[in-house]
Amino acid sequence: MDEKLFLDILQRSIHPVRHTASNARDPQALDMLAQQLTDCLVEALTASTRRALGRGPGRPYWDENCRRKHRAYTTKRATVARLCALGIDCQWERNEEDALKQDFLHQLRRSKDTYWRGKIAAASTGKDVFEMVGWQKAKGSFQTPPLRDGSNPTALISQPKEKRDLFARVLLRNAAISTDIPAESPGPRLEANLPFPRVTKDEVQTSIFSARSTTPGSDGITTAVLKTAWPVIEDIVFRLYSGC
Repeated sequence: MDEKLFLDILQRSIHPVRHTASNARDPQALDMLAQQLTDCLVEALTASTRRALGRGPGRPYWDENCRRKHRAYTTKRATVARLCALGIDCQWERNEEDALKQDFLHQLRRSKDTYWRGKIAAASTGKDVFEMVGWQKAKGSFQTPPLRDGSNPTALISQPKEKRDLFARVLLRNAAISTDIPAESPGPRLEANLPFPRVTKDEVQTSIFSARSTTPGSDGITTAVLKTAWPVIEDIVFRLYSGC
């Protein structure tokens, strides 16, 4: 990443975001502020970064035997296609094509088996063993069961964000009520807001800079990018933390 170009682009595009930050009071305005800030960071990062496209390992098991048998099969398949186009009876050629295809598939399986067995036998470090764990994906990826909201028992909640909001409302706000309410009380159900202390700029900076995970999120922004952009976005991020 070209840091100078990144900061120049970010400083030019951040001015409308500062105007939004000065008027952000309600949750909708804070959400819009967060989205605008993310868009500015992504725009500056895209313009100043040359992204390398990852290349897969290809087919490392593809050896000379596979190439030779695949060439024989494809050549025979092309011959059969030409004969059929001319209206010539080529049943014998078809049978030979099927035999060459099966021979190629058998060779492919043997080459794969030989290659992966060699990889396993050559594993000597913990990194090699860790990479092998990813070869076999777990069968069956099940989501957590849906939840039912007591205030709306006919609707099921299955989305992660909606589940999070339900847990926060039921477990946190209700647990903050200091007075005990009898179970048979006919009165309305009370809700209390947790009093949070005011956040400081040092706390905001520490919470962002001390993130241990270096994996970028869905927007591609890493902690290193936030550290580089911090002199420009510090006041906006602090406004987001204070508003939330």
